[in-house]
Amino acid sequence: MNKYNTFGVIICLFVGAVSLMFVGCGKKSAPEGIPTVVQEAIQPQTEEEYQQMQTAAYRERLDKNIQHIEQELAKGTFYSDPIDDSILDLGKAQDPRAIPTLCKVLEECPVAEAREYAARAIGWIGDPAGIPVLKEALKDKDYQIKTFAAVALVRLGAHEEARSTLKMIALKENVDDWELNVEAPYWEETGEAREKKKKNKIARLKNSTLAHWALISLAKTRNEQTISIIRQVMNDNNTRLRVSAARYLVGTKHEDDALTTLEKVATYKDANQFERIKALNGLIESGKDITALLKEIEGESKGYVLREVKKLMNKTENK
Repeated sequence: MNKYNTFGVIICLFVGAVSLMFVGCGKKSAPEGIPTVVQEAIQPQTEEEYQQMQTAAYRERLDKNIQHIEQELAKGTFYSDPIDDSILDLGKAQDPRAIPTLCKVLEECPVAEAREYAARAIGWIGDPAGIPVLKEALKDKDYQIKTFAAVALVRLGAHEEARSTLKMIALKENVDDWELNVEAPYWEETGEAREKKKKNKIARLKNSTLAHWALISLAKTRNEQTISIIRQVMNDNNTRLRVSAARYLVGTKHEDDALTTLEKVATYKDANQFERIKALNGLIESGKDITALLKEIEGESKGYVLREVKKLMNKTENK
């Protein structure tokens, strides 16, 4: 091959590489764990393909993660973020082979956060073999464990077993007595600053976070019992919970009450700006014409709310 041919080949390879870069723009990259050569050759074309590649990557690490978690359980040293990641990765792999290890974590691990993650992971996998251990976890003293065990049971189709726990959490019954074993991340400050962050996290969990998870799961079975609970949540003093509950009641016989709640939040200037936009979305989803309301809010808004209202106005105009 002479020097001119060699130069031509180099130019072709360069142009080809640049073309591949532009073709790949805008697509999601393959998940960690997929070899680089494969990532370059096989780019996911759809969201479904991307999710499949992610799951495949987590499954490649399945045996390693199971071994790691079993070793830490045996040593009783479950106190680092890499362990938490390993537990969640087992759930993301969606492989029933991980169920025995996750059940062992939920039953035996002394660290509340690890047990919470194990409950979540069992729900993600969706294997009914995890139901007995999740039912036992409903008796856990820690309310985070109770919540995510109930959420996982709903994912596995065990709605009846989870309902009473979900009701108690959604309605925040005896919330001042809830036990929550919360730790600030290990890299955070020590002393007063650390304790303050723990208290703030506990307050958020009690005020809305856990109740919101319970509400989402209750909404998956909209029978008379769960609708009755959701109606009660719509009277909560937390705006996030009120808006979510109202949106779940759209399309039921309680829709009028739900729309009234959504409109009150949407037009209340001092309400959380994100919840105002969620309330407006709920009104649009109901099929109600809120063009006049959007124009009214547009005239008095600025910043985030104004930008989002303009988007909603375009959305309604294009329907």
